[in-house]
Amino acid sequence: MEALWWKFDLPGLGTHQVRARNLGLQGQEVCIDGTHVPAPDSQLIFTGPGACLLEFQPRCDGWILFVDGVPTQSYNPHEGQATLWKFSLPGIGTHQLRIKHIGEMSQEVFIDGSPVEAPAGTTTFTGPGACLLEISRGGAEGWTLHVDGQYCPQSLSAGNGTKPSKVWEFVLPATGAHSVHLDGTQVYIDGVPAAAPPGTTTFTGPEGCLLQLQGGGDSWSLHVDGVQVPETQSEAAAGPSEGLWNFSVLDPTRTFSTMHQMRAFNIGQHGQQVYLDGVLVPAPDGSMAFTGPGGCLLEVKSGPGCWKLDIDGQDMESHNAAVLSAASANAPAGAREPVVPAAMTSLPQGVSLDPVSGRYTANIRVHGRFMNLGEFATPEEASARYQQERSKQS
Repeated sequence: MEALWWKFDLPGLGTHQVRARNLGLQGQEVCIDGTHVPAPDSQLIFTGPGACLLEFQPRCDGWILFVDGVPTQSYNPHEGQATLWKFSLPGIGTHQLRIKHIGEMSQEVFIDGSPVEAPAGTTTFTGPGACLLEISRGGAEGWTLHVDGQYCPQSLSAGNGTKPSKVWEFVLPATGAHSVHLDGTQVYIDGVPAAAPPGTTTFTGPEGCLLQLQGGGDSWSLHVDGVQVPETQSEAAAGPSEGLWNFSVLDPTRTFSTMHQMRAFNIGQHGQQVYLDGVLVPAPDGSMAFTGPGGCLLEVKSGPGCWKLDIDGQDMESHNAAVLSAASANAPAGAREPVVPAAMTSLPQGVSLDPVSGRYTANIRVHGRFMNLGEFATPEEASARYQQERSKQS
């Protein structure tokens, strides 16, 4: 039987939680604030926090918890949890499907970080490269995905090669401090690897508490018995919250490349903003995968003391070099050589290179949008104009 959950407030004692399973049956389990309460299977009355009276009563539509004689509202800690899949398509790289409130009227669907407009409850979608994405109930995962008829397992990490490393610490009443460490797809509870298949996001923790990992990519959160636990500050968490990348995309004719810029603020945090070529990309906070120019997949990933960008599953520097090589090899005789993408990564803040004109553009963000400050012959001139405008804004 699935667990039943209730939350209630007590004057001066804050919010408390009760979790019960197999009520009134053999093997009954009752936990108060994450602590298992030993009692006979038939016992339905307990003493709660602050000596309050907790009483379970059966009804035709389920069980009700009374706290000091007052009925308490039940809730579902799984509500709003996103389901995540990652899949690869021949020739067009790795992609991501993320669904919140799956199967409900409030269902939200995101493909490569972009929202998909569809009637609530829709379970069939057209994906990248016109592939068929089908969602159905079944299996141990609850929901399954088939891509062009092929089964795709749920993913713990959002992008190819992503290995988020996060640590949470929490305290339980009887056994004190505990920790959960997410390293790639492996979960460690108090330093011991969790014995569960890859992709599992729900675990039984110390004192029988329920541990739930929610989110994806680098935006994972931990809930202990339904209550979110703050992430323990680490070098990765204390790193920069902004990123600026300049990358090339090969034209469909494969004879020249076009240069683009991606800039992100408050990466992985509340209020995250991502701009592609100066245009705000609509996406939920914490999104790490986006659809870029020409349908390429852009993935923001954490690196040593910085954020890095992968394009179609390849690091930006390698991708830019491959684009430059392909454009050079296919360009007609006498055509202008494309700008070397690698040089873009060393440009000053606020400066980008226009590959068509060969001039440097200065841009600055004002009230959440980028403002063009003009074109210049050298990056130094563009940077000076940027710094001048920046001093006015500060």
